[in-house]
Amino acid sequence: MIDIIFHDKTGVTPYNPGQTGGFENAAGSGEIHYYRLFDGVGIMLLRLEMETYTEIRTQIGMIEINFCINGRFETSFSMRDSVLLKPGDMAVSCYDGRHGTRSESRFPLGCYEGLCLEVDPAAAQNWLEKNAPGFSVDFAVLKQNLLGNRWFMFGTAGPRCEHVFRELYENAPYMDLRFLRLKVVELLMLLSRIPQEEGTDLYCSTEQTELAHHLRDHLLTNREGSACRTSTRWNHWPTRWG
Repeated sequence: MIDIIFHDKTGVTPYNPGQTGGFENAAGSGEIHYYRLFDGVGIMLLRLEMETYTEIRTQIGMIEINFCINGRFETSFSMRDSVLLKPGDMAVSCYDGRHGTRSESRFPLGCYEGLCLEVDPAAAQNWLEKNAPGFSVDFAVLKQNLLGNRWFMFGTAGPRCEHVFRELYENAPYMDLRFLRLKVVELLMLLSRIPQEEGTDLYCSTEQTELAHHLRDHLLTNREGSACRTSTRWNHWPTRWG
């Protein structure tokens, strides 16, 4: 069973984030902690022990940014588009109502630990203009920088963004809203400005994907001594969840 825990210190009733729909009935165990930071922005901390998950997207225009802390996260958006995230990698998507309505996700190590940032651009822009006018985040520029003409991308987060991702991940349980809001704005500004590496939108053919799966399964056959580090770290997480 996947437990979903909502933590809200903004004074607004939490709504169901787009990615958690269906996790309640998924086969496996783990926890998802959701923190709503301000209008249009929420983060989820995911600690999962499961093999597969099917995601159905319904929120058009929502920007979803996933960052892998530990384990592996493999997603197939179509027969030609597959993504594999390892620690330090990120994936960004913006559902356009047509592409990626359904995606199949797998966790080849049987466990996953990561952070997901969900952004409603219009609501977030409005909140920032009213409450933090000194910080400028142009979401049209952010989407163009990250996605170009595509609806998703993946690749390494890079040292600057990875540092902020990990700060968010480690500090979210303490629910210091001022700090978390500052870190989210910092991350969004970085993602708007840092040039993305070429080749992050490349995909593998079906034959290449099948070969990669075969090699992966062979390497994971003997998992003794290669278990996901997440299982040893979970016991050291902060017990204070806001």
